[in-house]
Amino acid sequence: MTRLSTVLHRLKKDDRGNVTIEMAFVFSILAFLALGTFDFGRLLFERIRLEQLARTGVQIGLRSQSDAINIPTIEAAVLTAAEPDNDGMAVTAVNTCECPESTGSVSCLTTCIDDNYPQLFLTVTVDRDYAMLFGVPGFVENWALSANASIRVR
Repeated sequence: MTRLSTVLHRLKKDDRGNVTIEMAFVFSILAFLALGTFDFGRLLFERIRLEQLARTGVQIGLRSQSDAINIPTIEAAVLTAAEPDNDGMAVTAVNTCECPESTGSVSCLTTCIDDNYPQLFLTVTVDRDYAMLFGVPGFVENWALSANASIRVR
């Protein structure tokens, strides 16, 4: 029994290895924070990318009024600009027309009360689901990202 108490007393006084255990805890926390920061940075980069793609669609509509009302061409051009990473991406382009003196949307083919054409607006929306690389239980692992851009064509 005295031999066991002597060994336990020696272990109690011996602090070699404490730094190793503390550094293991510190490095695991730092690694967790670094991976989270990397994943969050990827999320922000993807959001900026979607905004740029929406602006690309609006710029295509700015070339001419015929380009602005050609919705399938705008949507296809945005998907082409997003290649090779455009799987799961949804692009929606919408035209709306408004007369200055009326409230709400009107047909783009009619004329307003002042015999002018209505104002033509183009809105391009890009949607995509984003999955985090390093999921943490209890936190959101899939994000629904969306970006849109609008412009008055005429």
